[in-house]
Amino acid sequence: MKIPILLVLLMVLPSMGQDSTRYFYYHPGQDYGTESVFNPGTVILNGTFDILRNGAHSKLLLEQPYELGMRNVWNNITHPIANIRQYGWKPFISEEIFPLHLNKNQVRYLPNYMHHVLGSGMLYAKMAEWYDAHGTPYPHVASALTSYVYHFMNEALENGSYQGSNTDPIADLLIFDPLGIIVFSFNAVNRFFSKDVLLEDWSLQPVYNPWSGKLDNAGQQFVLKYKLPWFEQWSVFTYWGINGISGLSYSAKNGL
Repeated sequence: MKIPILLVLLMVLPSMGQDSTRYFYYHPGQDYGTESVFNPGTVILNGTFDILRNGAHSKLLLEQPYELGMRNVWNNITHPIANIRQYGWKPFISEEIFPLHLNKNQVRYLPNYMHHVLGSGMLYAKMAEWYDAHGTPYPHVASALTSYVYHFMNEALENGSYQGSNTDPIADLLIFDPLGIIVFSFNAVNRFFSKDVLLEDWSLQPVYNPWSGKLDNAGQQFVLKYKLPWFEQWSVFTYWGINGISGLSYSAKNGL
């Protein structure tokens, strides 16, 4: 069952009616900070190799079992029913899809919603704006394909050399990544997350060390801020990536 590319194309259809004259997340005129180096290449690097910073994977680029990981992920997402049945429908739905558990070992749905729907959905919209600003034909299709490149490779690296049933890429690639694309294909959603509640990309700046062969400082992370209505300089702040933290942020009057 060869469905991922077809699925991507189907998911971007709602975005064809978007207003491409306004940008919600990408700021072409900003030539400083991380915004100045934002492009599909940096998104692919951070998204693909994000998993290497969790401490359980080697950062040596030439030691990654790319072929084995890609093969197993592909086998799982092209035969989802058989692999879910082998894992069990009940644990798949309760751990991956719906928030039915609070045990830390069973809350795999949390990154699915926060990272794949909110974070990656916003990045899909931002990359579409980048492609549009740079004159790329069909920017939303280009953005969706870019998204699937780094999501697929990230799943392959997370899979490692394991061969067998793996429901994590099934949930991510076939359910939550398309859901993020759908959600952020509407101007109302993008307006909300760029004006009312600020959802921003806080990804890192990857650095390759040719002497050690390691890729350091690669990671995809996001921040959500809501300005408190009665306290102009204070905002509720939530950050997530390899871990998460919430609190308050303070904006000084001089902009620092």
